[in-house]
Amino acid sequence: MRAPTGPVVAVALAGATLAQGAAVVLLGRLDWRLGLEVLVVAAAVAGLVHQAWHHRLRLNHRIDMLLVMGAFGGLGMLAGWWVDLGFTAPPRDASFHAAMGHGCSGHMAVFDHGAVAPGDGCCSGTADPTTAGTEGHTPTVSPSGPSAGMGMFWPMVLSWMTGLMLVGAIPPGLAFTRCAQLARTSWRRWISTHVVGNALMIAGMIWLGHWIGPTLAAATGSAVLGGHLGMLAGMLLGMEAGMFGGEALLGLQPWREWTWRSGAAVTPAAK
Repeated sequence: MRAPTGPVVAVALAGATLAQGAAVVLLGRLDWRLGLEVLVVAAAVAGLVHQAWHHRLRLNHRIDMLLVMGAFGGLGMLAGWWVDLGFTAPPRDASFHAAMGHGCSGHMAVFDHGAVAPGDGCCSGTADPTTAGTEGHTPTVSPSGPSAGMGMFWPMVLSWMTGLMLVGAIPPGLAFTRCAQLARTSWRRWISTHVVGNALMIAGMIWLGHWIGPTLAAATGSAVLGGHLGMLAGMLLGMEAGMFGGEALLGLQPWREWTWRSGAAVTPAAK
């Protein structure tokens, strides 16, 4: 069994990575200076992604999944974010939680009516947008930190952001990665890759994104840029941790080297 090859995939991965930079510029309404910086960095990362795919047979097989999830899944995540926001972009000065738009019920709907300032948000421990500005109601304060994270978890799991991230990532992951080929040789590896890995990819995207997203948003000056970087990091770390942890729990000893070299035969894992 040979690892999938193809320069077309490398170009597609690089293109999807560069497209993420353009999408962040548009969705975040970045000013020209920051937008240009984002595009330059995205182009550089796209070049690295292209070369990493081209030379992946010299690397551990998990690099395939990280590249595919990061490029195609990341682009799908941004597309879903745009859909969740009602095919519009948040204000340039919106806070991280306000820019998310789907972590709290009625979030963007209330913004549209001007009840809550763009810098406020129910996820960040400020006024609840479902009651704020409503006559006869005292604005309630939603918790921040881990409890706020639990409040937005399931709405985000069921969001377009998560759905299009999976649509963008899973089909090419099945078609082009050595992880998926190995998973077809072992039911334990199939569970660790496709069940545990994908579940923790979603959890990592949501929790790590909401943990470090506000800090990155403040550092970059853009809620969309900071949020995307945080969620992308969580997505990739969650996938890797899920695959590694799942394999360890199922007795597959993932700390052993499972690197495919060009033309090398692969000994499948025990079923």
